[in-house]
Amino acid sequence: EDMIRLQPSFYTAYYARGRAQAAQGEDEAAIRSFTEALRRNPDYADALYGRGTLYVKIGNDPAAEPDLRAALNCGLSAERQPVAHNYLGVVLGRRGDARAATEEFQQAVRLQLGMVDAQRNLATALAEQGRVPEAIMQLDRALSATHGDPSIRTMLDALKAQR
Repeated sequence: EDMIRLQPSFYTAYYARGRAQAAQGEDEAAIRSFTEALRRNPDYADALYGRGTLYVKIGNDPAAEPDLRAALNCGLSAERQPVAHNYLGVVLGRRGDARAATEEFQQAVRLQLGMVDAQRNLATALAEQGRVPEAIMQLDRALSATHGDPSIRTMLDALKAQR
Protein backbone atom coordinates (compact mmCIF):
# COMPACT_ATOMS: atom_id res chain seq x y z
CA GLU A 1 0.00 0.00 0.00
CA ASP A 2 2.85 2.41 0.82
CA MET A 3 4.42 1.87 -2.60
CA ILE A 4 1.11 2.59 -4.34
CA ARG A 5 0.67 5.75 -2.30
CA LEU A 6 4.22 6.90 -3.10
CA GLN A 7 4.26 5.84 -6.75
CA PRO A 8 0.71 5.37 -8.11
CA SER A 9 1.96 4.55 -11.62
CA PHE A 10 4.12 1.66 -10.34
CA TYR A 11 2.20 -1.27 -11.82
CA THR A 12 4.13 -3.95 -9.92
CA ALA A 13 2.84 -2.53 -6.65
CA TYR A 14 -0.72 -3.17 -7.78
CA TYR A 15 0.30 -6.66 -8.80
CA ALA A 16 1.89 -7.30 -5.39
CA ARG A 17 -1.24 -6.05 -3.68
CA GLY A 18 -3.34 -8.35 -5.86
CA ARG A 19 -1.22 -11.36 -4.94
CA ALA A 20 -1.56 -10.54 -1.24
CA GLN A 21 -5.32 -10.14 -1.60
CA ALA A 22 -5.59 -13.43 -3.50
CA ALA A 23 -3.61 -15.20 -0.77
CA GLN A 24 -6.15 -13.88 1.75
CA GLY A 25 -9.06 -15.18 -0.35
CA GLU A 26 -10.11 -11.69 -1.40
CA ASP A 27 -10.63 -12.71 -5.02
CA GLU A 28 -12.68 -9.73 -6.22
CA ALA A 29 -10.28 -7.23 -4.62
CA ALA A 30 -7.33 -9.08 -6.14
CA ILE A 31 -8.96 -8.98 -9.58
CA ARG A 32 -9.39 -5.21 -9.21
CA SER A 33 -5.71 -4.83 -8.24
CA PHE A 34 -4.53 -6.98 -11.17
CA THR A 35 -6.79 -4.95 -13.47
CA GLU A 36 -5.22 -1.74 -12.17
CA ALA A 37 -1.73 -3.14 -12.81
CA LEU A 38 -2.83 -4.04 -16.34
CA ARG A 39 -4.26 -0.57 -16.89
CA ARG A 40 -0.73 0.72 -16.32
CA ASN A 41 1.00 -2.10 -18.23
CA PRO A 42 -1.38 -4.07 -20.51
CA ASP A 43 1.25 -6.70 -21.37
CA TYR A 44 2.18 -7.58 -17.80
CA ALA A 45 2.12 -11.39 -18.03
CA ASP A 46 2.07 -12.01 -14.28
CA ALA A 47 -0.99 -9.80 -13.76
CA LEU A 48 -2.76 -11.41 -16.73
CA TYR A 49 -1.97 -14.82 -15.23
CA GLY A 50 -3.10 -13.80 -11.74
CA ARG A 51 -6.35 -12.32 -12.95
CA GLY A 52 -6.99 -15.20 -15.36
CA THR A 53 -6.50 -17.88 -12.70
CA LEU A 54 -8.83 -16.02 -10.33
CA TYR A 55 -11.43 -15.74 -13.06
CA VAL A 56 -11.26 -19.54 -13.46
CA LYS A 57 -11.61 -19.95 -9.71
CA ILE A 58 -14.77 -17.83 -9.54
CA GLY A 59 -16.21 -19.35 -12.73
CA ASN A 60 -15.85 -16.36 -15.05
CA ASP A 61 -14.51 -18.44 -17.93
CA PRO A 62 -15.24 -15.87 -20.68
CA ALA A 63 -12.90 -13.43 -18.91
CA ALA A 64 -10.34 -16.09 -17.96
CA GLU A 65 -9.61 -17.38 -21.45
CA PRO A 66 -8.28 -14.17 -23.03
CA ASP A 67 -6.21 -13.37 -19.92
CA LEU A 68 -4.59 -16.81 -19.86
CA ARG A 69 -3.90 -16.74 -23.60
CA ALA A 70 -2.44 -13.25 -23.35
CA ALA A 71 -0.26 -14.23 -20.38
CA LEU A 72 1.16 -17.15 -22.37
CA ASN A 73 1.81 -14.83 -25.33
CA CYS A 74 3.38 -12.05 -23.21
CA GLY A 75 6.31 -14.03 -21.86
CA LEU A 76 4.84 -15.75 -18.82
CA SER A 77 7.59 -17.41 -16.78
CA ALA A 78 8.34 -21.05 -17.55
CA GLU A 79 7.30 -22.12 -14.06
CA ARG A 80 3.81 -20.64 -14.50
CA GLN A 81 3.18 -21.84 -18.05
CA PRO A 82 2.04 -25.38 -17.09
CA VAL A 83 -0.54 -23.97 -14.67
CA ALA A 84 -1.77 -21.49 -17.28
CA HIS A 85 -2.17 -24.27 -19.86
CA ASN A 86 -3.99 -26.43 -17.30
CA TYR A 87 -6.41 -23.64 -16.38
CA LEU A 88 -6.95 -22.84 -20.05
CA GLY A 89 -7.79 -26.52 -20.58
CA VAL A 90 -10.30 -26.34 -17.74
CA VAL A 91 -11.97 -23.32 -19.34
CA LEU A 92 -12.10 -24.97 -22.76
CA GLY A 93 -13.42 -28.21 -21.28
CA ARG A 94 -16.20 -26.42 -19.41
CA ARG A 95 -17.10 -24.72 -22.69
CA GLY A 96 -17.42 -28.15 -24.31
CA ASP A 97 -14.32 -28.04 -26.50
CA ALA A 98 -12.79 -31.35 -25.41
CA ARG A 99 -10.25 -31.46 -28.23
CA ALA A 100 -8.80 -28.04 -27.45
CA ALA A 101 -8.91 -28.78 -23.71
CA THR A 102 -6.97 -32.00 -24.32
CA GLU A 103 -4.31 -30.08 -26.23
CA GLU A 104 -3.88 -27.62 -23.35
CA PHE A 105 -3.68 -30.42 -20.77
CA GLN A 106 -1.11 -32.22 -22.93
CA GLN A 107 0.96 -29.04 -23.12
CA ALA A 108 0.78 -28.63 -19.33
CA VAL A 109 1.94 -32.23 -18.84
CA ARG A 110 4.75 -31.79 -21.40
CA LEU A 111 5.99 -28.75 -19.50
CA GLN A 112 5.65 -30.30 -16.03
CA LEU A 113 5.33 -34.07 -16.06
CA GLY A 114 4.57 -34.37 -12.34
CA MET A 115 1.66 -31.91 -12.37
CA VAL A 116 -1.09 -34.05 -10.84
CA ASP A 117 -4.00 -31.74 -11.73
CA ALA A 118 -3.01 -31.65 -15.40
CA GLN A 119 -2.50 -35.42 -15.45
CA ARG A 120 -5.97 -36.03 -14.02
CA ASN A 121 -7.56 -33.42 -16.28
CA LEU A 122 -5.90 -34.91 -19.36
CA ALA A 123 -7.05 -38.43 -18.51
CA THR A 124 -10.58 -37.17 -17.84
CA ALA A 125 -10.70 -35.29 -21.15
CA LEU A 126 -9.49 -38.36 -23.03
CA ALA A 127 -12.01 -40.61 -21.31
CA GLU A 128 -14.85 -38.17 -21.99
CA GLN A 129 -13.96 -38.36 -25.68
CA GLY A 130 -14.25 -42.15 -25.54
CA ARG A 131 -10.49 -42.51 -25.69
CA VAL A 132 -10.39 -44.75 -22.62
CA PRO A 133 -7.32 -46.81 -23.65
CA GLU A 134 -5.36 -43.56 -24.13
CA ALA A 135 -6.64 -42.28 -20.78
CA ILE A 136 -5.44 -45.48 -19.09
CA MET A 137 -2.01 -45.20 -20.76
CA GLN A 138 -1.84 -41.56 -19.65
CA LEU A 139 -2.69 -42.51 -16.07
CA ASP A 140 -0.09 -45.30 -16.09
CA ARG A 141 2.54 -42.74 -17.10
CA ALA A 142 1.15 -40.26 -14.58
CA LEU A 143 1.34 -42.81 -11.78
CA SER A 144 5.04 -43.20 -12.42
CA ALA A 145 5.67 -39.46 -12.88
CA THR A 146 3.82 -38.58 -9.67
CA HIS A 147 5.43 -41.37 -7.63
CA GLY A 148 2.18 -43.23 -7.07
CA ASP A 149 -0.16 -40.33 -6.36
CA PRO A 150 -3.25 -41.88 -4.69
CA SER A 151 -5.74 -39.79 -6.71
CA ILE A 152 -4.13 -40.98 -9.94
CA ARG A 153 -4.24 -44.59 -8.69
CA THR A 154 -7.96 -44.27 -7.82
CA MET A 155 -8.78 -42.80 -11.20
CA LEU A 156 -6.76 -45.47 -13.00
CA ASP A 157 -8.47 -48.28 -11.10
CA ALA A 158 -11.90 -46.80 -11.88
CA LEU A 159 -11.17 -46.54 -15.60
CA LYS A 160 -9.80 -50.08 -15.74
CA ALA A 161 -12.94 -51.34 -13.99
CA GLN A 162 -15.10 -49.74 -16.70
CA ARG A 163 -13.46 -51.74 -19.48
